[in-house]
Amino acid sequence: WPPPPWACGWRRRCAPRPMARLRQAWQPSTAHCGSASLLATRFLVECDEEGATATVRRYRAEGRRIPGLGHKVYRAVDPRFELLIPAVRTLAGQDRDGRQRLAVLDDVLGEVGRTIPHQPNIDLALGALGWIAGLHGELPLFAVARIAGWAAHYAEAAPVVGTASGAGAPVWVP
Repeated sequence: WPPPPWACGWRRRCAPRPMARLRQAWQPSTAHCGSASLLATRFLVECDEEGATATVRRYRAEGRRIPGLGHKVYRAVDPRFELLIPAVRTLAGQDRDGRQRLAVLDDVLGEVGRTIPHQPNIDLALGALGWIAGLHGELPLFAVARIAGWAAHYAEAAPVVGTASGAGAPVWVP
């Protein structure tokens, strides 16, 4: 079958320079591409400094969107959030700082659950993971999954020209 149009467009833009596209994934995030977990981390830090209730109230009074809440596709709780949070909780239980930060996350979840209709999403979970683990705030965790997805799109859109040794996986020509 012919590859979907979006895959063809992706291949046309990225095939000539696939490594440049991969390097681009590790650049500082933009407002529409991977910065949401960084904003969620910053929000959690503010909640740690000011208290969850005060920070949520301030964001709402200023008309600001609270990072890590709501999703265009997942109207209920983001299933990726539900999968990652148990690992974050396990990680947090390993030291005193982690347990304190987990308490802040729980305060945030309690406060937004009482006052905001939006559910937590993967960005809040990634932000919490990075913050609780003490990772550098600019580390683009989202990019790991994004690179795997890009590789899959590239492989799907690349023409199959044969198979290795007549059997096995297809061989792609970039």
